[in-house]
Amino acid sequence: MNKEMVLIIDASSKLFFSLMSKHRAPGAIPFFSKYRIIDGNLTNATFSDITSVGVFPGGNYRSLYDHIGSGDRYNLKRRLDGIFILPPKVTSPVDEEFISFERLSEQMEFFRRSLQDYAIISPATLIWRINFNDLLNYHIESGADITQVINSEGERLYTFILKKEKLMEFISLYRSSSLRNIVELYDRSLNIKTATYIHNGFSKYIRTVKGYYNVSMYILKKRLQDHLEEEEFQFRTKDPINPPSYFGPRSEVKCSSIATGDMIYGSVENSILFRRVVIEEGAKVINSIIMNNAIIKKGSIVENAIIDKECIIEEGLHLKGKPDEPLLTEKSQIIKSLYMPSVCILSAECSPFIKRGGLADMVGSLAISLAKLGAKVRVFLPLYKEIKDKYFQNFEKDSEIKLEIDSKEYHISTYKQILHNVEFVFLDLYMYFDREQIYGYEDDPERFAYYSYATLEYLKENDIVVDVFHLNDWHTTLFTLFKKKYEEYADSKTLLTIHNLNYQGETSRDVIDKFNFDYIVQGSKVNLLEVGINSADILTTVSKTYAEELKYEYYSGNLHDSIMRRQRDIYGIVNGLDEKFNPETDIEIKANYNIKTVYKNKPINKEFLLNLCGFSNNGDEFVIGMVSRLDQIKGFDLILDSIDSIMEDERVRIVLLGVGDPEIMRRFREVEAKYPSRIKCFLDYYGTKAEYIYAGADIFLMPSRIEPCGTSQMIALKYGTIPVVRQTGGLNDTIRNFEFMNKKGNGFKFYNYDSRDLIYTVNLAKDTYFNDKKGWKALIKQAMESKNSFEKCAKEYLALYKLVKEKERS
Repeated sequence: MNKEMVLIIDASSKLFFSLMSKHRAPGAIPFFSKYRIIDGNLTNATFSDITSVGVFPGGNYRSLYDHIGSGDRYNLKRRLDGIFILPPKVTSPVDEEFISFERLSEQMEFFRRSLQDYAIISPATLIWRINFNDLLNYHIESGADITQVINSEGERLYTFILKKEKLMEFISLYRSSSLRNIVELYDRSLNIKTATYIHNGFSKYIRTVKGYYNVSMYILKKRLQDHLEEEEFQFRTKDPINPPSYFGPRSEVKCSSIATGDMIYGSVENSILFRRVVIEEGAKVINSIIMNNAIIKKGSIVENAIIDKECIIEEGLHLKGKPDEPLLTEKSQIIKSLYMPSVCILSAECSPFIKRGGLADMVGSLAISLAKLGAKVRVFLPLYKEIKDKYFQNFEKDSEIKLEIDSKEYHISTYKQILHNVEFVFLDLYMYFDREQIYGYEDDPERFAYYSYATLEYLKENDIVVDVFHLNDWHTTLFTLFKKKYEEYADSKTLLTIHNLNYQGETSRDVIDKFNFDYIVQGSKVNLLEVGINSADILTTVSKTYAEELKYEYYSGNLHDSIMRRQRDIYGIVNGLDEKFNPETDIEIKANYNIKTVYKNKPINKEFLLNLCGFSNNGDEFVIGMVSRLDQIKGFDLILDSIDSIMEDERVRIVLLGVGDPEIMRRFREVEAKYPSRIKCFLDYYGTKAEYIYAGADIFLMPSRIEPCGTSQMIALKYGTIPVVRQTGGLNDTIRNFEFMNKKGNGFKFYNYDSRDLIYTVNLAKDTYFNDKKGWKALIKQAMESKNSFEKCAKEYLALYKLVKEKERS
């Protein structure tokens, strides 16, 4: 028995697994016909005679707990030591890629009680076979403080070994250290001796849906080529009793892995089937992974897909993904058709017609992207005075509808314009919207209520079929109550996107009473966003992390109870970036560039920016750029508290463009006066252009306290300016922290809302810029290669539209 090592399995992150990890921890994802991914490392523990294992799960870990059980199948059911499931005591709203020292600190008692001298930290989603004793011997002989494991191709396996007491020391210091986890400790600490162990066997760290698919298909091919079940691909696992699989008289199976209990009447080729799968007559499965209890009905074809547990693919469908982008279903989904949905989008703003913020850009770009993918899309907008003044001459008169308002009958004219295959419909509710501003009136709730009412009347009068109504923010939530009055749309579904929970539309209950809605209101006030949260069929937010953050009272505040009641119906989809942001075609910047010419031409833009600000240009300046609304929620209190420490290095320059809180503006004028040759503040939107900063700065600073999605960091990425962000909302989803060892990542992140962490991270980026030229070039390349397109965003929304139509709300 091995009394020297305790194995810590990091099963905490579900960051990149999309729908596969919505209702399960990634370690519990089914793998290769009969396993779970975590079986790989648990088998390694058995193989290495390790008797103490701590599993640190995140999210919904029930299925992981059920699978591991007492640990007897891994020889870990013991009176002393054994296997321990160690869930978080204080759950974090931010899903981190690697387990943090803070998370480990919650289970210090586990480390104190374990008798082993050494600790191994390894991810739950690592597929490999290793004898950890070999790693231990190498580590001891090296004399290192920490040894990491890489494979023969030089890829990191994110597995580390060190003295347990040393690990406990690092864990205990997490509050005073900017080193968040073992990876950052290995990469960034100057006070430890490191070593690297090369593992020569097969090994793949699975971190994405694509990676899961590719590794599964590789193992399938490897087994078939070698005509044997290689030891490195055999794991111990829970083995329920099932009858043998049945193969019908017309069935055909080629080059596939078939589990027990399957019933196959159709054909299966180059695929992996889990237990109790049914492939009906005439159905075909090609290059796909079909999980437990799924049913592929007669005549359907499934190709390059991952079909999750208990899904039913109805008759005659052809589901086809791509090898580099496999089609993925959610657990227990019933897919009835391949229709492209008819989508009706309601929003108070939409580019290019009316814009006050990021909502307009998101709605306009999403609508166009959906239409490009084949959906029938209509966008409904009030005919604001501003739209009428600018665009009315381009509109086509459409129809007249009647509304009854306060016992009076009104005739509402409607107009439309088709752009990029999207039909934009404008409702001339002049009695409510013929005003100078679009928001800010006392009767806003009533104004937007009639906008929803008019939209439904228009659709009814014109006999328009709608599959999904896509609502945006509180202005559109009363639509869910109006819809109940229209039998024509009883089967249509509603999806509400929460762009920012801070804007809720709280008003008196009069608007509910006036329209005699079937909705219970407690007290004299009604929260219109809460109406939508309670009434919509499905909810989305503008990033995956923000969807998780809203489950915590710090973020959801007074709506926490409503959010928690609907938590299983909340999905996060990161907004895309409009194609107009492109340094290769941007006519505003000094020198255009692309990923091939960035190293030559970006310095020209930097020189232009330095000259514009009146700064010196000696070739050793480090420029920090910021473009933002000046608000504490954007982290400007943190920046101002840190600025003197950041400016201690004479090479640092800061350029700020923005307006907002008068007190923040006053304080920035003070620091500009203190450092007149090194800080330039354009405290309006006319002193310079944002493009100059995006193209000319070295880093883009965005340490938001709350950031549902964020666009600025995505623009910075596109322009090869490296974001330094706090790990929250969309900033967490779009920025991958730079790793010094393998030069992977597109920016720098810090977690704690603390000036010390901000200063440390800015200095880390600066040191990389000056001292690691190869790493900085890799950062720029990977930043510009970041994929944040609206096509990707639109595909995720299409999948949700289909999901909400095919799956009744539980």
